[in-house]
Amino acid sequence: MFRTILALLALPESGHVGPDNAVLDAVVALARSFGPQGGSVHLLHVRDRSRSFFSAPQPEPESLVTAALALHAHNLKAEGIPAVARCRTGRLTEEVEHAVHELGVDLVVVGRPGRGWGDHGLRVVRLSDAPVLVMPEGTRLRRGRAVIGMDFSANALRAHAVASGFFESVCPVAVVDPEGEQTDVDTLRRHIEETWLSLAGPNPVALRIEASPRPADALLAVAREADLLAVGSRGLTPLAAVLLGSTAEKLGARSPLPLLVYRDPGTRKGLFASFMGAAG
Repeated sequence: MFRTILALLALPESGHVGPDNAVLDAVVALARSFGPQGGSVHLLHVRDRSRSFFSAPQPEPESLVTAALALHAHNLKAEGIPAVARCRTGRLTEEVEHAVHELGVDLVVVGRPGRGWGDHGLRVVRLSDAPVLVMPEGTRLRRGRAVIGMDFSANALRAHAVASGFFESVCPVAVVDPEGEQTDVDTLRRHIEETWLSLAGPNPVALRIEASPRPADALLAVAREADLLAVGSRGLTPLAAVLLGSTAEKLGARSPLPLLVYRDPGTRKGLFASFMGAAG
């Protein structure tokens, strides 16, 4: 599934360990699927002087942060999970992406506090060049059922393939806006079904089609009893725009269950490099 995982930890600076517990639980669950080829886990804490990831007014002494990070790495190693602790100072999104590129990360795991995470967490979801797994506080990554927002973009199809290899069952869901610009909803439904059968391979699971002008709400309703909700990112095909539009950030802020925002790590450096070039 994923072999090089970057886990973001807030540690004592947040004054709130719930999101970190969810992140570490996900790391353990994912590491157990490394297989014979193995993998690696990198625990990263960013001391952001301008604005803390969880809006902590006063950062803890660096010694406490370093000790907490080292303890988490030690605990993972005790479970047979190769873990490296990393503490950096700078802007969160920039440090995350530098780590993604330097280490060849193929999944970023980030926690989300119950009270919301502000702009920084959303920027990780928006700007990361690797897939991002959002773990809301109090959640665990179980391997039961995954719901996949299906817009037939390459990223959505890859999210479906990845989830199919990890979860016991998957449910792809296409959301059609009955109030959208398309003139014939029934024709669009048939087109969606035909597209799914042509792309899903042999013995495809059933595609569920929901009619709703609010894709995020529709996906959350279907995933109410699921263990994971997954969507592709940057699915800029015409069909993707009709079916889902831009929902990843909305779901990142609202989903009560783990959320995988999938983007092809093979295109890494694309959006981040463009963003940094524009900011330079």
